[in-house]
Amino acid sequence: MTIGGLPTEDAHAALKGSLAPIGGPKGAGLSLIIDLLTGVLTGTGLTGEVKNITDISGPSRTGHLMIAFDVSRFISPELFKSSVDSVVANIKAMPSADGGPVFMPGEMEAIGAERRARDGIGVPRDIVDTLRGLSVTYLGELRL
Repeated sequence: MTIGGLPTEDAHAALKGSLAPIGGPKGAGLSLIIDLLTGVLTGTGLTGEVKNITDISGPSRTGHLMIAFDVSRFISPELFKSSVDSVVANIKAMPSADGGPVFMPGEMEAIGAERRARDGIGVPRDIVDTLRGLSVTYLGELRL
């Protein structure tokens, strides 16, 4: 978080500041474009006007923008798909910071969802015991 462009670790001061954009000047430029598209273009909130998540005094003025492109107006869909596949393959072939696999956005979540669909969701024994106790108290004996 930054206050007046200076970093802070003070949680109370941070609530009055803003997030520092990542990526230096390019990140700041990307952040500005996103702000213009999701705030100015949608007519919701200009920079600094969106309320903090803890401010419940009225509408947050948070804007959202969805954009759809007809890829075929630019290049063939087949070329687009193969180019995206090449970009993904190039990114995944890069060395990671920890030596492990490189994941694309959402990939770890998709792998976790597949694992949970296949194996179920593990529940720690103490939680199962607590739920069993509550079920006996409020519902009678229940098998978990």
